[in-house]
Amino acid sequence: MHMRVRPSRKLASTVFFLAAALFCGLAAAQANQPAADATTPATSGTYANMPMQAEPFHRFRKPYQQWYMDTRTLAYDGAACSAPDGDMSQLKSIDIGFLGPLDASNYDSQYGIPMLHGAQMAIDEANARGGYHGKPFALRVHDDLPLWGASSMAIVDMRVREKDWAMFGSVDSSSTHIELRAALKLEIPILDTATNDPTVTETRIPWLLHDFPDDRQQGYALADYIFNQLQLKNVGLLQVNNRYGREGDHIFFETARRMGHQPPVVQKFLPSDTDFSVQVQVLKNADLDGVVIWADARQAGLLLKQMRALGMKQPVFASSRVAYPQVVQIAGAAAEGLVAISPLDPTRADPAWQSFQKRYAARFHEEPDAYAAYAFDGMNILLGAIEQAGLNRGRIMDALRAYEMKPYAGVSGTAFFDYALNNITPVTFAQVRNGKFVYWPERRTDWKVNSQKPATATLRPRLRTDVAPYASIGEQGALYSGPGRERSADLTGKEITIGILAPLHGARANEGAAMLAAARMALRDSGADAALPGHRITLAVQDESGPSWAHISDSLLHLVLQDQSIAIITSESGDAAHMGEQVVNRMGVPLLMLSSDATATEINIPWVFRMGPSDAQQAREFLRRVQASGDPHRMVLITQHDHDGRAAMAAVQQAAQSLNMPAPQVLTFDPMQPAYLYLMKQVQADAPQTILLWTHPQNTSALLQVLQRQQPEAVMDLSQEAAQGILVRGPKMNSVGVESVSLQISPATPQLWTVSSPVRNPLQKSFALRFRQQTGAAPNAAAEQIYDAVCLIVRSVQRSGANRTRLRDQLERIQNYRGVSGEISFDNEGNNRSPVTVSPIHLQSAEAQPELAAASREAQ
Repeated sequence: MHMRVRPSRKLASTVFFLAAALFCGLAAAQANQPAADATTPATSGTYANMPMQAEPFHRFRKPYQQWYMDTRTLAYDGAACSAPDGDMSQLKSIDIGFLGPLDASNYDSQYGIPMLHGAQMAIDEANARGGYHGKPFALRVHDDLPLWGASSMAIVDMRVREKDWAMFGSVDSSSTHIELRAALKLEIPILDTATNDPTVTETRIPWLLHDFPDDRQQGYALADYIFNQLQLKNVGLLQVNNRYGREGDHIFFETARRMGHQPPVVQKFLPSDTDFSVQVQVLKNADLDGVVIWADARQAGLLLKQMRALGMKQPVFASSRVAYPQVVQIAGAAAEGLVAISPLDPTRADPAWQSFQKRYAARFHEEPDAYAAYAFDGMNILLGAIEQAGLNRGRIMDALRAYEMKPYAGVSGTAFFDYALNNITPVTFAQVRNGKFVYWPERRTDWKVNSQKPATATLRPRLRTDVAPYASIGEQGALYSGPGRERSADLTGKEITIGILAPLHGARANEGAAMLAAARMALRDSGADAALPGHRITLAVQDESGPSWAHISDSLLHLVLQDQSIAIITSESGDAAHMGEQVVNRMGVPLLMLSSDATATEINIPWVFRMGPSDAQQAREFLRRVQASGDPHRMVLITQHDHDGRAAMAAVQQAAQSLNMPAPQVLTFDPMQPAYLYLMKQVQADAPQTILLWTHPQNTSALLQVLQRQQPEAVMDLSQEAAQGILVRGPKMNSVGVESVSLQISPATPQLWTVSSPVRNPLQKSFALRFRQQTGAAPNAAAEQIYDAVCLIVRSVQRSGANRTRLRDQLERIQNYRGVSGEISFDNEGNNRSPVTVSPIHLQSAEAQPELAAASREAQ
């Protein structure tokens, strides 16, 4: 690919295999790990160093929640670290992708080319030190074209075709947002050294580190300087109408408004404009105290000339892209007194910066700017992460996350990364005096720079114990006041069907078989044939097994539209539950779910009812048992990298926080391709006293087979879903076309625990015996819950008739129902609020359990 580049900035090639020839003792020290001591911002504890005056609604009350101020802001619990490392024998170079605006026709190339040069210098100097185990680092360069599709294809090429280990860039925030979306799917680390847009790190996508001062730091600093230090009041805004201008202008405007100085005039212009006479006249007529320009140096220079020519003498302030010599070259004397934000002070007497200046100027024949300096630092951070983590993208990103709440001393100055891996170090001010910029550090009025050793606690969130949340979920319940109760909405026909969505094929087939066996038992036991005169209640079954959510939605729609189900029951799958929510909310059909995902009942849908305990309930009980033991337990949570695993992990960590316990170590795996050997190595290294398995049933058996040999002393806690992996197994399952796989439990097996109802009644014992007789397997929680769900629907249909909405009303009233899964009472959100407890799992055969024999006689 050929690119036109400005004459003063030549590119050697679009793809760099850079061998080193430069001295770089300084960079060698920088490329290893976060700095141990450097200047750290001492703040009020607010998000991104936000001034107190800029907090939303600060004049009325304190916020009930802080943003992005938690150690899990960028938590990643996926399986990237378990991917095979790169094979050094097959690699000629360690490739890193670069995406930046480079073509001379792209106006942003004035920032992209220095960024490339800075990154290239860091690469060359690293190769001069020997590269990575003798292999050179190399840049794979892509021009960031002003087309979203072109950028997205370049990012895919980096990961799929070039197999780059990380990527670098870009300047344009739209392209960077595309990078983020691609990285979320492709799982490739991004080092972003040039974007100003603060929303880049507000996506909570855990694959990016950003080291350039963004619009928040610039906007807060300008607002504090203008309104608090200079005591100006009416300040107008001039903003270039592109994403750079809109995002920066928004930060400053909102900050000024919350400080009581909302700008009375905001004027916009296109990036290509050169005549600003209309905008300037509007500003002059507004009788302002000052003007803020959010644009680049060329536009600011033209604006200053036209403002001064029209007699405007107000002080002018500007964003960081204005702090370039070009503004003085264009505006001349009209630029005198201009105050702009600068990402760095190029005049400071810092040996690291001065050495970089000399090396850069000698190589590229121009002075380095902020984009070159931050790119140099960013590339050194990335290379250090690779050297530390090896050729594994997941571990490289983990090494980058090590900078969370830590400083890094580079040529651009000292960066300090918050919980979102965003550099929140104070910015620099630059003022034009006698035709040259003079620099000084930001001195915000509401905090001061601490020159002592950094204390990471200074940026931790303020605990707001004195203010209650302004609202909470479930205060009035998920009410339904819509139509559907009228007789004309009754289902027609003699047959009333209860829809069941269950896994009937694949790894979870035993779970589906147990659900159907229990549902059929419930239909017989509840007297469904005589429940509603003139009608017969039957089951309609659809398979949720399939490659995508689309298959689940098709199965749900079939149950609603073709089978005319009066209610639907879904399995323990969180995906099925959430897809079911979308369908029943549109169609007006009651949904009884076996999923424990707490978020499924937190979206105010009045058609959803949970049969068993939520993840939060289970997590609390497991941790209470550990807490009650009185030992300082080392606890490991093993879960899968999918929706259910992430929901479970969040519930366990929240439970630990509420109980003032340390959060357990979390190990995750890909449920489709579990790397059990890698998991076991990690478990052995942690040597836990308690292992909590929150896994799919098909994975539980395999994990327990290994754990019972490697960790014989550890206590094993199993979520209700995980417990299916040892309970729903039996020879008679083959009668429904399901292959049986049994867990071989040895005498040395650690004690197994799971959550269940605290009260075991005769109904449960009778059901357990009859279920075992019919299937050859012990019933698990899902089998008990679906049995109760079918019985509840049949009982409620007797009162509601063949009407879905009236059936919903009946289910909503269920309180203190004694079922085989325990007592059932639905709260305002549709959750079964009956208590659960942690109890041991009994794995004896039916003949060895005397209580089952008694239950059999009782049932007869």
